[in-house]
Parts: sequence; C-alpha cells; structure tokens
Amino acid sequence: MEVLRSHKALLFDREKNLLAFPVSVYEGKGNVSGPGGMPAYGSLTFQGLYAYQLDLAQGFKLKGKISHIDMDDGQEVGKYRYTGRRHIERAIYIGDTLYAISPSLVTAHDLQTLNETGRLDISQAA
Repeated sequence: MEVLRSHKALLFDREKNLLAFPVSVYEGKGNVSGPGGMPAYGSLTFQGLYAYQLDLAQGFKLKGKISHIDMDDGQEVGKYRYTGRRHIERAIYIGDTLYAISPSLVTAHDLQTLNETGRLDISQAA
C-alpha cells in the first residue's frame, strides 16, 4: 500500500537491474463477498518487501521477499494490519547492501542473495 501513497517507496536501479517495493498480501478463503458484492480483503498473509531482478530477455523475476513480521505467529499478524510498527515502508541500497526500513526496525541484506547481514531495532533506541 505504501507505494500507492508515495513514489519514494519504489526502489528502481537500472544498472543493478533491481526493482523493490513494500507490499501487503491479503488472501481470502473461498468466494467470500464484502459489502456491495465486492470481494472481501481476506487475511494478511505477508507484509514486507518484494525484490525483483530485471532482465530484458526474461522480464521480471522475483529475487526474494523480506519481512519484519514473524508470519508464523498468526495472532501477531492481525495486530500489524495497515499501520504496524514492523510494516516495511522503504528500501534503499548502499554498495552491495539492501536495507529494508520499517518504523521500528532496519535490516541489512546482501544485495545478491537477500540474506540478512545485520539489524537495528529502532524501537529499543532511546
């Protein structure tokens, strides 16, 4: 949702063939309809950053996903709906490190593998 409100949430670098943006994924079960017959939003199943590798021949290829929310804990996921303190809002890179930024956490990731290389819990900083 963040990228719909701010163009700054979209990370694109042509030289690195990189496209990354925050995303919230909601999945519904069955054919559940909301008011007016519109499809229901469903439940939050992922919130974080999608990173794509761009290639002229192969197009967009999902390189990986980064999340600051522990999706294994279903009860906690509901608490972070829409404006959670661990919703990733931005991504930047410096050199070969990609940083995912949420209001309470910054994580560093290897730009090639997306493996986490460090983290800073901002909620603990005074």
